[in-house]
Amino acid sequence: MRVACIEARSLIARERMVEHGHHRDALAVWERLRAEHPFSLVRWLEVPREIADLRDRIAETAAEREPGELRQR
Repeated sequence: MRVACIEARSLIARERMVEHGHHRDALAVWERLRAEHPFSLVRWLEVPREIADLRDRIAETAAEREPGELRQR
């Protein structure tokens, strides 16, 4: 699992998912990793932090879009 975690981070960084605002794609990578390794300690200790961070970023992005959408109407 540790190697899979490193590979997931590498994929997310290489594809620049976070920098380009593709938070849902990055989240899908971590959720798939979590599903594929149900008995790993990393799944319980490290992956939840990554998922929580991405969910926070998704919520922030949605909150930033809302006021702009209301002004355009």
